[in-house]
Amino acid sequence: MNSEGSMEGSSADDKTPRGRNVAHVRGGSMGAAFPMRSPGKAGGGGGQHQHRDKKGHHHYHHSKHNLGTLQKLLPWVTIGLLSLIALVLLGSALFPGYIFMCPETIKRLPEHCVKLESDPVQHDWVSAVLPFDCFQADQTSPVIAHRVDDVKYDFFLSLLDFGTRRRPNRNMVRLLDGRPFLKPDLAVAMQSVLEMLIEAKAVRPDSLVIDAGAGIGAAAFAAAAMGVRVLALDPVLANVLKMCDAVHLNRAAKRVKLHLAAVSDTAGNITIHNILSNLEHSAVTEAVLTLASKDAPVIPTTVESLPIDSLVLPDQHVAVLKVTVQGWELHALRGAAGLLSRPPKEAPFVLYEEDRLLLRAGNTTPAAVRGWLAGYGYSECDKAHGLVHCRKKGSLLDA
Repeated sequence: MNSEGSMEGSSADDKTPRGRNVAHVRGGSMGAAFPMRSPGKAGGGGGQHQHRDKKGHHHYHHSKHNLGTLQKLLPWVTIGLLSLIALVLLGSALFPGYIFMCPETIKRLPEHCVKLESDPVQHDWVSAVLPFDCFQADQTSPVIAHRVDDVKYDFFLSLLDFGTRRRPNRNMVRLLDGRPFLKPDLAVAMQSVLEMLIEAKAVRPDSLVIDAGAGIGAAAFAAAAMGVRVLALDPVLANVLKMCDAVHLNRAAKRVKLHLAAVSDTAGNITIHNILSNLEHSAVTEAVLTLASKDAPVIPTTVESLPIDSLVLPDQHVAVLKVTVQGWELHALRGAAGLLSRPPKEAPFVLYEEDRLLLRAGNTTPAAVRGWLAGYGYSECDKAHGLVHCRKKGSLLDA
């Protein structure tokens, strides 16, 4: 080849049939020589070639060379395509969960959910209460979503609170800087607890995580990324719709079920309060919201209230119960009395928020919540990642 990429030494006189018109095409990374088609015969698919005899008359003939080459290659192309399809099907059979769970899982096959005996994503499951239907709900906009940074099991979140022009949400700034979203403490807490439970064989293929007060789903999708089924509840429609975005982004439609509801100790309706400037945050007690924003208008909304026990079928195993409901934790846990009464090896690991000011605004205290849990055998409690971690003595973690 010469420096311009054309073939060295090729010419119409010594490399082509006598008298054939040849066009030399240069460009890209390689030049080439192509026979010129006659005028009016563009695309002559039958392999027509033009040549002139000694008297200069034009003659055409059909070549079977191209057709024969295609016929020879066709079996090999077919075999290649069938082999590719077979490899894809084999990969789906061997690694069904890793294909659908979360990005970059192939890099972590040895540690990603290996303690689970089968992948629940392949089998739909039933909850005791009809879940929220994301496909029938309106699509919110804009959708601003990204991968969460620096968590062991990757997942995506869709933002609800963008902040303001003067004080943008930190994740908006990170997005503009080309960085993933900040990892929430809730996600770190959930994944660390689930890893510990999986190691102790306290998580089954059909186990559930119940996330009461899910917000936009930081803890819920952190759990779903590890292959665990999740029931996520939140009383704010805007939050639930953002979790619908995350259900799609995380390919988690068969692993995560959503409920637009508050949790309490009785079924019925309950009034919750939202800050107009930040609908992501809500509370049953209006006084809780004044702690966060004294001057912002508060909107009361009536929503369905469900006891946690009503969400669980008698034979469903719950691995983790997470309750973060802005000072309403004691009422929510009272609604889970049946679940918490299970034997130590069947009872869920409990994560809940213990904010003294929020609990006081909700007419209770941290001691009251811990004392109530202790009455059901939850005597092993400590605090990490902003949440209280409680388990019963004699659970599988003690084995």
